[in-house]
Amino acid sequence: MRQFALCVAVVLLGQCDAGSAESGNAVYEAASGADFDLKGRWEMRVLDFSTDAAPAVDATLSETWGTLEVPFDLGRTAEYAELVGCVQLRRSIPDALALSGREQPVVLDSGHTSDAARFYLNDPRSGLIGRFGNEPGLFGAPSSEYATGHDGRLVRALPAQAFVSGTNYLYAEICTRPGLPLFWRGAKIALGPADEVFAGYLRELAVAFLLAGLYLSIGLYHLLLAVRRPEEIFNLYFGIFAMAVASFHLANSPGAELIFGGAKDLQSKVDQVSLMLFSASLLLFRSTFFLRRYSKVALGLSSLYLCFAVLDVFVSHAIRIRLLEVLIYTMVFALPYILVLTGRAAWRGNRDARYLLIGVALIVVGALHDILVERRILQSIILMPFAFVAFILGIALILANRFTRVHREVEELAADLEDKVRVRTEDLERSLDEVRELKNKQDGDYFLTAQLL
Repeated sequence: MRQFALCVAVVLLGQCDAGSAESGNAVYEAASGADFDLKGRWEMRVLDFSTDAAPAVDATLSETWGTLEVPFDLGRTAEYAELVGCVQLRRSIPDALALSGREQPVVLDSGHTSDAARFYLNDPRSGLIGRFGNEPGLFGAPSSEYATGHDGRLVRALPAQAFVSGTNYLYAEICTRPGLPLFWRGAKIALGPADEVFAGYLRELAVAFLLAGLYLSIGLYHLLLAVRRPEEIFNLYFGIFAMAVASFHLANSPGAELIFGGAKDLQSKVDQVSLMLFSASLLLFRSTFFLRRYSKVALGLSSLYLCFAVLDVFVSHAIRIRLLEVLIYTMVFALPYILVLTGRAAWRGNRDARYLLIGVALIVVGALHDILVERRILQSIILMPFAFVAFILGIALILANRFTRVHREVEELAADLEDKVRVRTEDLERSLDEVRELKNKQDGDYFLTAQLL
């Protein structure tokens, strides 16, 4: 479910400038041992299964190859909206890389493709690199058995026996049917030496699990804090928010392939349920933290998102897409509400709200930056994951600072109360001394009076 991530700019795309096969050779040969970037222009043709559930692989391919820029997203274009089949792409591999592939493993990092795909070198029988999803017509599977593959990613070695002496082609077949996405994108889409590609992939895994652990620890801490201090209910919502973000992050990270494996429908459900939960909990957190009560807007939208989360567990992938679209439309109202609520509190002098506005600004800047990277206007790294980490940590620090501030105020009040008790005690002691002295004088007067009488 990366459509939402695109809408709020959790965008995972990069930039490249690849031209012909000859220029690709020059680039790869100039950078010895470097990855060969696969973004750019590919040859493309369409494999249409709309008239036959399981045709021969090449039976309905168009005669001539066109071109298509990778990364792409064709799911919403009119030309491909009713396609039941695959977009077949191919790109020649640099000779230097093909030669090294016969001697040492060369690995494909496919990036992310929609729902169902397969990748192969030269021939789908001997050169299959990997596949996921149940493609309509591909491998003889009828379209009625099509199942979502969520966002698939392959990091696999090219079979050495599939390299040929002439031109070697890398093929990708990205499949779809009406109502389902058709895209190929990723921060990295490349071929390269096995040690470098796998090392980079392991670094991504390490960062993904580190961030997930960070989110989980923050969430658990605030859930425990909510148990100890039930009057500060916003800790509960922030804890749920952080844990839902951790779940969403894992479902959309490189670690998802290890966690879910081929259970793509389960991955899709975890992804969207987490999305609904952190959207609802964020609204409730902002409302209870700044207003100290539940606003009607926060209650209404969060109740809707919680209902969607329950439905996501039981409904089909197609219905989950529709629920996601409703969520995106409601965000048109939810995001301005959050900004107005935070901005109003900041205008009234709330320091925590001012810090939260800085976090929101980081999210917006990261989103705009990553959109420009996606559009290949900028050549840069993806900033949104770092901006989101800063946002979560910022809220955690704000709550920690608030807890420290309240605790300090309690200590100051306690110390002030002790001072007041001490002063009051001293006043009482002085008063008692005066009373004793008066009593002694009175007793003396009584004694003298008694003697005179």
